[in-house]
Amino acid sequence: MPAEITVRRLVPADAPAFRTLRLQALKDHPNAFGDDHAEAMARPDDYWRSALEKRMHFGGFDGERLVATAHYDRLPGRKLAHRAVIYGVFIAADCRGRGAGLALLAGLEDHARKAGILQLQLGVGSTNTAALRLYEKSGFKVCGSDPRALIVDGESIDETLMVKFLDRSDA
Repeated sequence: MPAEITVRRLVPADAPAFRTLRLQALKDHPNAFGDDHAEAMARPDDYWRSALEKRMHFGGFDGERLVATAHYDRLPGRKLAHRAVIYGVFIAADCRGRGAGLALLAGLEDHARKAGILQLQLGVGSTNTAALRLYEKSGFKVCGSDPRALIVDGESIDETLMVKFLDRSDA
């Protein structure tokens, strides 16, 4: 079990580790992400640094090693700014089931709450039972579905849509 997972916002200096972990996620689990491994491999180093500057990417660290990533995008405009969507959640295989995912989500949620976000949303492959359990354990609830959200190698993948209200415990 990791000693203790520390979570923080990723910065441009984390780009090499972020790129490595992201590419591993896309290679090992192509059905879990809208991004494509081959397209991501072709991106220049500046892309990865810029992504960490412009978006709210978070990393879970086991010591100095980046073992988990996720990011959120706040929805634009005054009427939607209370909501954010979580993307790109990935936990290194050797850290799954050991609290890394819960720590990552808790750190992301803490940041979002402090930023005034009231509601987090995400979509997860409907057959990805491990991820569904992680999100449910973290307090997310199913709120809908997105049929054929992805098509990977001709296979349709439905997504389960989930939500977590940060301002209420009864939702």
